[in-house]
Amino acid sequence: MSRRTQYPLEVGGFTVHVQRKAVKALRLRVRAPEGSLHASVPFRVSDRDVQRFVYAKRDWIADQQARCVARQRPPHTFLPGSAVPLWGVMAPLRYGPAGEAEAAEGIHLPQAAASSQDRRKAAVHAFYRRTLESEIAQRLPRWESRLNTRAEHWSIRNMRSRWGSCNTSRRRLNLSLRLIAHPVECLDYVLVHELAHLWVARHDRQFWQLVAQAMPDWQVHHQRLRQAGHDDALW
Repeated sequence: MSRRTQYPLEVGGFTVHVQRKAVKALRLRVRAPEGSLHASVPFRVSDRDVQRFVYAKRDWIADQQARCVARQRPPHTFLPGSAVPLWGVMAPLRYGPAGEAEAAEGIHLPQAAASSQDRRKAAVHAFYRRTLESEIAQRLPRWESRLNTRAEHWSIRNMRSRWGSCNTSRRRLNLSLRLIAHPVECLDYVLVHELAHLWVARHDRQFWQLVAQAMPDWQVHHQRLRQAGHDDALW
């Protein structure tokens, strides 16, 4: 245990600013606007315990730091000709009488949706939701077969801090609408991840072995989502 009361601690690529004080429990926070990481640590807790705690929270930390960066960007205007992410590439927005469609030259939306920022945002989000729903409906059965399990229900939510979740008792999957911004392989990874929870609730060795059996390159997509975070300017 360190005798210092304030010092930096390196943990898996994160610099944690440790402050030891008379507190009952270890507390971790990401401080805006720069996204620095700070830990209030009881005197009895060792540095090794701090490192383990931070490592267990690494996904949450990465997401919070990404949100700090995103908060510094102005909201997206969704104006004609501007671009939004779609399956990992930037797609220009087009508004016109042809209505909604996805084409090589961008995303086409109804002309009426272009009249205000709120309408433009709603139209883009509606397009995102329909597109993601279609992709999940096509891909989920394949992964259910691969993992020899089945979800009873699934839904899409605009989740701010998670890419997916699983209610194991109801066998229900929740998928983040924000997955639409990333390569479709990231959606596959989240589907595999949540379906694996129908077998194993905890993130233990058995769970990750199950994920790896279904998707050997899962770490590539896991890392991509970790680094991407959640861009609140778009949502």
